[in-house]
Amino acid sequence: MVASAGVYAVPLVMTLGAGGLIQWIAARERAAQFLGLALPLGFLLGWAVAVGPGWRAFDAFGRIGHIVFGAALLGFALDFWRPRHVFTITLLAIFIAGSSWAEANNGLWPDGNLGVMVFARCAVSIVLAGVLAWRIDRLRVLEIPKGNPAANPTAAALIVLLMMAAALGAVAAAADEARLAATGAVLALAIAGYLPWAWHGERTLPLAALCPIGAGLFALIWAMVTTGPVLAPGIALAALILFADGTARRVPLPRARVSGLLYLLILGGIALLPLLLAVAVTMGLVHGAPAHGV
Repeated sequence: MVASAGVYAVPLVMTLGAGGLIQWIAARERAAQFLGLALPLGFLLGWAVAVGPGWRAFDAFGRIGHIVFGAALLGFALDFWRPRHVFTITLLAIFIAGSSWAEANNGLWPDGNLGVMVFARCAVSIVLAGVLAWRIDRLRVLEIPKGNPAANPTAAALIVLLMMAAALGAVAAAADEARLAATGAVLALAIAGYLPWAWHGERTLPLAALCPIGAGLFALIWAMVTTGPVLAPGIALAALILFADGTARRVPLPRARVSGLLYLLILGGIALLPLLLAVAVTMGLVHGAPAHGV
């Protein structure tokens, strides 16, 4: 059951507070390694309180928490050991394949009823997760326009991902899918809670934060698709948010320190347009167009 509106402060406060606690307790070099865990911690606790999904994953919705938790552990391990790039890509590919198989097969272990459709869904899931991972990786090394020295590429990437999570939640809300809408809101608020630490921290997002965001978006999209094809157009329109930086970089900005904040506001404003369009299309498909005639 979805909780009251006040509970949605939990992911924001937990992420912000966990980041501050890590910064206070850990040494400077260790804090950078552990800080990324604040985001999945805030999301998982906020999701448990706001939605109460339970621990066991009976369907695509229940697997959201499992996939995010696994991505957090993988991201933290990669941040800690910093293996070669090829090894990192291999581990991420294995995780994507495993998560996609679990989604397509409705669990990791085959139930003896494997068919062509299971493998077809798995292939579609792998492609979806791969494209999402590729685009998020590009956001991780986002290029800020010259003459805009105050803009933080890490914060810019988080703004895009925050708006994407919010858009998915809004599309689900337009279709009266309360649990999915709450999940999108919790993920967006957890990202918002991590923004202050990203603004003052390193210029690259730690994988302990980035992997759970990507995993959460992937698992949420898959859970939304399994509810019915009516949500697919809204999801596709929301995905345009992941490319909002291309338009934002073309907006001329003054050569001043305030341009860093202006760039983030412009980026958020551009990302808002696909969000509104996705919600409008979803509402039209779900509730139907008004009758014509007299």
